[in-house]
Amino acid sequence: MWQFVNRAGDLDRVLLHRYRHEALATDFHERYLLARRALSTRHPELLG
Repeated sequence: MWQFVNRAGDLDRVLLHRYRHEALATDFHERYLLARRALSTRHPELLG
């Protein structure tokens, strides 16, 4: 799962750089941060 989240981090950086003011880039960023937090705290229910 961490490999998937790490790849999402790469995409997140690109989206924020290229599409900083787009709602979809912001939404992706928020979901990415939530996924990282859920995995690092071992609370997968945060993803629900």
